[in-house]
Amino acid sequence: LPLGPVPFPLLGNVLFVDTKAPWLTYTEWAAAYGDLFFVRLLDQEVVAINSQHVAEALLDKRSR
Repeated sequence: LPLGPVPFPLLGNVLFVDTKAPWLTYTEWAAAYGDLFFVRLLDQEVVAINSQHVAEALLDKRSR
C-alpha cells in the first residue's frame, strides 16, 4: 500500500478530515504523501488518487 497519514486505532484518519471542506485535507495529504496515498476512515481503507496521470496509469493502462 502507498504511504499516508498514521491512523488512530479503530477510528483511522477520520478525525483529521475537515468536515466542512474535506477536499482541503486531501490536498494537504497529497502535498505531503504524493499523488497516490492510503488512508483509513473508520473501517474503510481508501487509496486516494490525486492526479489525472496516476489515475490513467492505474485505472486505464493496468486494468487490462
